[in-house]
Amino acid sequence: MREYEIKDAREWSDFVFRLQDYFCQRDARGLPFLPLRVVVKKLKKYKSRPQHRAYWMLVGKLKKALKEKGYIYNEAQIHEFVKRESGFTEVQEMPDGSHLMVTKSIADSSDDATSKHLNELIEFILAFAAEKLDVALEVGSDVE
Repeated sequence: MREYEIKDAREWSDFVFRLQDYFCQRDARGLPFLPLRVVVKKLKKYKSRPQHRAYWMLVGKLKKALKEKGYIYNEAQIHEFVKRESGFTEVQEMPDGSHLMVTKSIADSSDDATSKHLNELIEFILAFAAEKLDVALEVGSDVE
């Protein structure tokens, strides 16, 4: 099975032309039409390793800043706090009509977080530290 990644209108036109040419050649040779399965997915920009490193570095810096203000939390607690308070959650309706809110995952194996989502989490940490703790945290320049 072949996959094609199409990034712009020109690549789309080229792709359509190649398919049309392929089927015209088959038709000219008297060969039957071959059914195709075309799956269209919006291309997501997945999170990068530098983003992951920056995020976890900031979680550690936030932990330290909180500790200096007298609040003792571990990285897992801060990570869940950041996801919950930034709105990186999903809500499921239970059979009894109640709602269950869970935080989404930023793990490499998860499709929950894209590059945009991880940047939003990073921005949340920076803003929270500045506004609530009066601490200016910095992130490295290698984050996309």
